Amino acid sequence: MMTIDDLRRARKAAADSMSERAEALAALEAAETPDAAAISAAETAFETAQGAFEAADKQVKRAEAVEAAKAAAAGAGRHRSGRDPGGRTLGRARRRGRGRLLCRKTPPTRASRSG
Repeated sequence: MMTIDDLRRARKAAADSMSERAEALAALEAAETPDAAAISAAETAFETAQGAFEAADKQVKRAEAVEAAKAAAAGAGRHRSGRDPGGRTLGRARRRGRGRLLCRKTPPTRASRSG
């Protein structure tokens, strides 16, 4: 199975291919003597590239939705007390020391304690 980064790379490649096909089509249409058969073939190639991009885009969006759902489910493990299972306070500032508020999850550094 492809990772989300692989899918994004495939979408980018499909977009690049679509852009190349559009430029080729524009060049054929701008020619002094347009060739109807070549323009028709270029239009078909562009539509094929566009279909490949839309398919890749759909796969990326689906993978992003799955990733977002997993992230949302991972946040569901919090306790009613507002603490995560590791014991850190979430979403609230705590008072520490001389009335200072501690809003970070990591302990303060030596430099930040000196003030």
